[in-house]
Amino acid sequence: MRYLVTGGTGFIGSHLVRRLVGEGVEVSVVDINPEFRIGDGLEGFRVHKGDVSDATRLLEIAKKEQVDRIIHLAYLLIPESRESPVRAVRVNCEGTNNVFEVARLLDLKRVVWASSIVVYGLMREYGGKVLDEDDPPNPSTVYGACKEFNERMALHYYRTYGLDSIGLRFTVVYGPGRARGASAFASDLIERPALGLKAVVPYADSLVDWMYVGDAVEAILLSSKVKATESRVFNIAGETRTVREAAALVRALVPDAEIDLQPGDLGWQMRVSIDRARRELGYSPRFSLEAGMREHMNFIRARKGLPPVWRGGELF
Repeated sequence: MRYLVTGGTGFIGSHLVRRLVGEGVEVSVVDINPEFRIGDGLEGFRVHKGDVSDATRLLEIAKKEQVDRIIHLAYLLIPESRESPVRAVRVNCEGTNNVFEVARLLDLKRVVWASSIVVYGLMREYGGKVLDEDDPPNPSTVYGACKEFNERMALHYYRTYGLDSIGLRFTVVYGPGRARGASAFASDLIERPALGLKAVVPYADSLVDWMYVGDAVEAILLSSKVKATESRVFNIAGETRTVREAAALVRALVPDAEIDLQPGDLGWQMRVSIDRARRELGYSPRFSLEAGMREHMNFIRARKGLPPVWRGGELF
């Protein structure tokens, strides 16, 4: 297998490339920013500077690298999409469509691409219901509307051209390297206490589905390797807790943590079923929220020369 990862130097992309290289897989990366978020001198792959909205450049790179699979992770996130809707449509909609078109032209085996839970919109619209993929999307943001459009185009390319693609509706993905986006508050909650710094964290009253980046990477790899699926899109989730409950877990790991919780509610629908992903992809989250927090904290602390965090007298 030969992978092309768009957005491969970003948050999820960096973790994915590290995993693929560790498995000895041939990997090429295309990103508008060639500097890795968590590269740490990683070698064994090629990086091309490029923008997914440039279809000609994308096709040129895919041909040159002779890839057979594309993992598409290059997007403008929620704040940037809200502030620059024209650019959001160009990158998030046209860019994703360019990926589908390149895969069609080169007859690639599969595209795995990042959709999002925000296609569902606001939690209040559903009355606390746990949603599955058959529930209709109702996005409340530009970013969510772009993702819904991408899902429809993926279905069009499948029905019209037979293009095999899998869209993954990620929830709030956290872990080392998360620095941007509407869910970047998760990094402040975890990293600042881990380094002995005060954390000011918004959305204390929000219910959040927390997914460690290692689980996101696992879902991507499962999707890239599975032989066939009945479905084109899957909910991918972790553990659901309020921000206040997550802060309590941080304090359990770092007893002297100083956390200032600010009121507020993101309002996004966070209760989703992953039964389809379990059945068709074999996906199940491996990291509880506490385990993911430990991984995240210890990664950050190791970089600063600090010992791992403890809990209950046991070293994690």
